[in-house]
Order: sequence, then structure tokens, then C-alpha cells
Amino acid sequence: PVNPVQILRGACGHDCPDTSSWVVEVRDGTAERLSGDPAHPFTRGTLCAKVNHYLERVYHPDRVLHPLKRAGRKGEGRFVRVSWDEALADIASRWHAMAAESGAEAILPYSSAGTQGLIQMASLDRRLFGSMGCSGLDRKICGAVAAAGLSATLGCGTGIDPEAIVHSRFIVLWGTNTIVTNLHFWPLVREAQRRGAKIVVVDPIRTRTAEAADWHLQIKPASDAALALAMTHVMIRDGLVDHDYVSQHAIGYDALADRARQYSPEQVSPTVGLPVDEIERFAREYATTQPSLLRPLIGMEHHRNGAMQLRTLACLPVLSGAWKHRGGGLARSTHVLQFAALDMDRVLMPDVYQPGVRVLNMRDLGNDLCSREMQPPVRSLIVYGSNPMVSMPDQGRIREGLLREDLFTVVHDLFVTDTALYADYVLPATSQIEPGPVARLGPSLSRLESAGHCAARGIGGQHRIVPTAGPGLGPDGRVAVRKRRIDAASGACDRAPVARRDHVRAFVGTRLRAVELPGGLAAVRQWRLRDPVGKGGTLFRATPRAGARSAAVGGRDPGRRWAATDHGQIAALPQFRIQQHGASSASRGGPVHRAPPRRRADTARGHW
Repeated sequence: PVNPVQILRGACGHDCPDTSSWVVEVRDGTAERLSGDPAHPFTRGTLCAKVNHYLERVYHPDRVLHPLKRAGRKGEGRFVRVSWDEALADIASRWHAMAAESGAEAILPYSSAGTQGLIQMASLDRRLFGSMGCSGLDRKICGAVAAAGLSATLGCGTGIDPEAIVHSRFIVLWGTNTIVTNLHFWPLVREAQRRGAKIVVVDPIRTRTAEAADWHLQIKPASDAALALAMTHVMIRDGLVDHDYVSQHAIGYDALADRARQYSPEQVSPTVGLPVDEIERFAREYATTQPSLLRPLIGMEHHRNGAMQLRTLACLPVLSGAWKHRGGGLARSTHVLQFAALDMDRVLMPDVYQPGVRVLNMRDLGNDLCSREMQPPVRSLIVYGSNPMVSMPDQGRIREGLLREDLFTVVHDLFVTDTALYADYVLPATSQIEPGPVARLGPSLSRLESAGHCAARGIGGQHRIVPTAGPGLGPDGRVAVRKRRIDAASGACDRAPVARRDHVRAFVGTRLRAVELPGGLAAVRQWRLRDPVGKGGTLFRATPRAGARSAAVGGRDPGRRWAATDHGQIAALPQFRIQQHGASSASRGGPVHRAPPRRRADTARGHW
């Protein structure tokens, strides 16, 4: 008789705004079908093109199933199979020797968002390498750029609940191919369109999203800030600014108006590649159609002037007063809210890290590997959840560094990637349907549960769905160091995040709801946002409920830097930013204000 199919659920760990909830059908320990969860309100039974074919990746014949040791020259991709014991003993022996000779900072752990499960992406690894005193890594190559730019204007890097887009009437999808890269958000866009909204796409490429929109503005690459300044010029010139809103909730308007005079549509047209009348029309329709919503994702931040692009863009909904309308303002990533709901220190455990360790920027990998001045030099590189030969800048320099015969490189991945070709050891990794990580809070968050077993059924959580694809990965599905205790990394499960309250507000399908935590996983912290000027100046803070406390963290102001476009220089904007009202500022030496309430509040659905 044919054995029955077992139905199990999990959440996608890819670097994507959706965090899709999926269902896998397993028979005799083998996954036969993977599909979107039809019962989940955000996923709606649909997966993106990449994850629809994910089982082909899991069972691909080229997948690494056993530890591999280099048997040829670096870059040739010639390896021989070795045992886990041999690989781990050699790696540990070399690291011990390097730490004794040069200090543990000679070892550089290099990882990114290859998987975004909380345990798999950043937990045991940070504890282990932090406690060893290895070099730290600044991973802010993506996302943090946009957050810095938006914070300079708004005081935070996020925006409204994305589901509120159904109430918008003029939607600008700016630098995002929503249908392809944010698939589950598209039905909300279509619903808004059904209700009468106009959909505008600003993108240098004629994407599928641009083809489906009502209007496509095909600007030149990296000219986004110039277009936003031209819109600002038109809004000020034609009296389309909501002066009542600006006077109450923003500062620096006069200086911004002076700057915007330099960016008339006639002056900006050659830079952005749009006709003057099209720029004029865009600015007027945006300013006069409310609620208007900007939806930028990561497209425009991937330029030299990425932070300034977002900082300039964020001025527009302040000038138009869009923030006071339900469905108006700006909607970006919700990760600030999601991670604020967790006590991440209990995941990362920074208290075990060695103090005073240097931190290297991931974008500078090539220069750091080739540096003759760095002391100690990078003598070993361990790469996991990342493929820098493909994803980082200056690939020629990275290759030069990876070719160093005195560099000991370990890569942990599912396949022999471009980076792994240069590795001394390649260690196999599990796929997202095998290990049972705790996925980051995303739109597919369906519940918060006890973390008694590493929260395998927790935040958008995953069971260990199927046995790992090969015996080299271990019969228990773990790729972590086997048969060796790492004291510094102990407590992965028994020190999981704990609740500070019995009930929290957490995103459930991007809705704010109260979720009971039996035993507890995490507690919602107060939404803390940075002081945009780092000197106790004003900041904007939107809170999920009235009376929440404010706390500012000093930081540099990205809005004070010069920003280059591919078409010349745009100076840093003056200090135009939104302000808040009513909170005490004695502890910071400057005024702290509270964001004005929405015209209509519906906190049960997260509309503030």
C-alpha cells in the first residue's frame, strides 16, 4: 500500500518582503510538492516563481551533501570528499593556531541574508565568533541605506501598514517591480485600483509592474532625487503644499523651498529623461489626489546616493500632508516593527562578545583581503548565507584576495558557489524545508508560541519538514558542528527570547493584533527611533498606541552628506524633517514631538 502524504507548514526564509507561508507534502520522508498556504490571508495559496520550483533546488544533483576539501588550485573548483571529523578537526586546528599567532581578529566571519530565519541567520554564529573575538562584520549594505535616508526626514525607516494601501487613491510604486519581487502585495494594489486608485510606476526599466500600471515614468537611473526635487519645486510654486500640516508638523521648510528653486522641471528634464509637461503633471496629480502613497523598496538605494534618494523622496508626503490621511504617506519595509517585537539580544547574546573587536564593512571585502597595512591581516574567511563573489562590489579585488595562498577559506552553502570555488573547505548546508529555523517576522506571521524547542513552530515557524538530502548532512538534519560542544554557543534553545508581557502586539498577516504567548517568546518593545541629527534634535515617531514612551538613540545624519547621481551632484538637503508634539525632551536637550493622530484610527487593524 502507498503510504499517506503528510502535510506540514512552514515559512520562506528568503530576503523578500513577503515571508510566504508554504505547505509541503511529504511521503516517506521525501517532499513531493511545495505550494503556497491557501489558508494564509497574505500568501493566499501563491508562491513566487523562485520558490515554486524550490524542491528542484532541494534535490538538485549538484547539491553539496558532504564536506569537500580543495584538491586543486584556488578557483579551479576541484574538491575531494572528506568526513565531518576530518574537516572540523582541520578547521579548528588552523583557527586555534591563527588565534594564538595573530589574535582571533585574523578570522573574518562573513554572512548576509542568504537565509532570514532568526536562528539560521544570526544566533549561534554571532555568539560563537563574538565570544572568540573574531573580527566583526558591518552588514548594512542593503536596507540600512534606505532606513538612514528616510530617518533623516521622518525619524524612522518604516512607514504605514502596507495593507492600508487599499485606502489610497494615488499610488506611486517607486523603484519596485512589485509583481515579481513583492508578489503578495500586488493584490492589495489591485484592490486599491478597483476602488479608484491610480497606479504610477517610477522605474528606469519597463517591468511587468510598469506594464500593468496606469502610468509609467521611465526615468534615467539614479535620477530619483532630482525628480523628487522637481516635484517639490512645482508643489511650492503652484501653492500645492499643505502649509497647515507643514507648519504644525515639520521644520526647515524655508530652507527646503530655497533649495527646490534650483530644480525646476525645465532644469531637471534632461537629468531625469522626462518631458517637462510630464514632470509637471506628475507633481500636480500627486499633490492634489489624496490619500497619496509612495511605495519605495530597495531599487533606488542601490546607488552611490541611495540614502539621499530616499531622504529627498520622504519630503513629498510631508509637503502634501498625505500623512494625515488613512492610506496616505509612505509604505516601505515593516522590519523595524517586526524586530521591535522581539528581544533580539536574547537571540544574539552580545554579552558573550569580546569587547573592543574591530568591525569591517562587508562592502570592503576585496580591499580588506588584499590590504598590506591591516593588522592583523585577514588570515581566514568563513562565508555562510552569502556569495560575495556575486553580490559584493569590486569583484576583481575580491577574487584577487580569495586567490591568496595564505588565506584559509571555508564556505558553508548548499552548492559550490562562485565564492566556494576558492574555498579550502566547502561544508554542506540545509535548505529551508529541512532545518526548522524560526523565520523572521513577516507578513506570514501566523502565531507566536513557546520557544521551548528553539521555537520550531514559532514566528512564521517551520517544522523540520523532511530528512536532509544526504547522509553527509547528518541524520538529525543539523549541519552545525557535530560531536563537538562549543561552549560559547551553548544555550541556543534554553535561552530563547522571553516575554515581558503575556500579550503582545505583533504583525499577523501585516495586521496588528494581540497574540497570547503561553510561556512567551518575545515582547513588543516601545518603537524606538533615532534622533535624525544625533544631537537631541526633533524626531518623528509613529506609535501603535497612545502613550507609548519615546527614546532616542544618537546617530549621524545621512542627510548632511553630499550625494552624487550619475548625472552630477545634488547637495545634501537642508534640515527639513517632520517633528512631533507633546513629549518631554529633557533627557535629550532638545524638543521631542509626537506624530499627529490619523484622521481615522483603527488600531485593531494597525491603521494609526
